Amino acid sequence: MSLCECGCKGLAPIAKKTATDRGHKKGEPIRFINGHQNRNKNNPAWRGGKKKVGKGYILMLMPNHPRATKRGYVREHILVAEKAMGFFLPPGAEVHHVDGNPANNAPHNLVVCDSKKYHFLLHKRERAYRACGHTNWLKCKICKKFDDPINLHINPNSSAYHQACSRESSQIYRRRKENV
Repeated sequence: MSLCECGCKGLAPIAKKTATDRGHKKGEPIRFINGHQNRNKNNPAWRGGKKKVGKGYILMLMPNHPRATKRGYVREHILVAEKAMGFFLPPGAEVHHVDGNPANNAPHNLVVCDSKKYHFLLHKRERAYRACGHTNWLKCKICKKFDDPINLHINPNSSAYHQACSRESSQIYRRRKENV
């Protein structure tokens, strides 16, 4: 018995017949499980365990990392943030890209957020800043315009609206209902 040489730790099968062109000898273990000879470093398309996915995020092959996927990949920005901090990110922590480019993983472009809620807040404030120049202004859910929170009615579920917009919206709704 011997292990597959690709590193999967699987047991390599025993050759049933001699095939000199493949390097198999009857009764001896084969070097690779069928299909494993082109895995990882043995594959001609190998890029060092690095690949780009989805919206531009870069994944690195790190099978022993606590945040690794089933296939053993971790997002590069997580690795960069952990290296800068000197320890693994705590559970629930997320990494935010300041410039919005998921492929730019320079340490000065990353902010570690303690929760998904805080990460969402950063994006919300960025949208407000781009739209009106004020990070603390909120968007009216009816007219879709940003305004100072003093001028808005804020619901506990974090939606905000102008009183005038609400009245106008209610009047339009009532008129439509009467005409039906």
